[in-house]
Amino acid sequence: YHPQSKLGLDKWFGRCYLYAYTQRRPNVKLLGIANTKTMKGEKYGYQTYIMHTAPSTLSGYQVCPSASAGCTWACLTLSGMGKFSNVQAARISKTKWFFEDRQAFLARLDREIGNKNKWCAKRGMMGYMRLNMYSDLGWEHMLDLNRSNVRFYDYTKSIKRAMASLCDSCYRLIYSYNETSNPAEVRQLLEMGGTVAMVRADIKYVNGKNKGAIPATITIDGKE
Repeated sequence: YHPQSKLGLDKWFGRCYLYAYTQRRPNVKLLGIANTKTMKGEKYGYQTYIMHTAPSTLSGYQVCPSASAGCTWACLTLSGMGKFSNVQAARISKTKWFFEDRQAFLARLDREIGNKNKWCAKRGMMGYMRLNMYSDLGWEHMLDLNRSNVRFYDYTKSIKRAMASLCDSCYRLIYSYNETSNPAEVRQLLEMGGTVAMVRADIKYVNGKNKGAIPATITIDGKE
């Protein structure tokens, strides 16, 4: 699965996969807040919750059906806390639970979302949730996402889902531009009011500081 697997990660991921079976699924916490980037919004009255799964086919099940080869190669699953085997084991366990006992998984997730919604409402905060931190699953077809104090957002490699989300007030999807993207479709999404995330190779960061200028405009399908 991972491009670095030839460097010894095959055995490491195998151990994570084995550990996943020791996880007691009824006690697995699906939603978390431990993310250094999203936690910055708390002082502005926003609480962000994230659900981490095992990406691509790492768990034995495909959770990124629209992923390109470049997406799989550059996956950030090993960044941050992902470098620890117990973290990977928990992500694998959650992913396997979703596929092997979906009804129980969705019931637990729905309950956690409801509890977070109540928590935010009591404190006058707005909650935001990313259910696809390392996946690209269609939660809009599986859950009731209409909550009073929680909104949902995610990144997706499916431009059709990104377009469809423009009509959804509860779940907004940001299209992730990649090497297989159709420029005409991307321009159409932008003209519809959608959002596109694009990785730039010409912007350099050194010690966390931007050392390159962000372009004021970019050209897609011959138009700025």
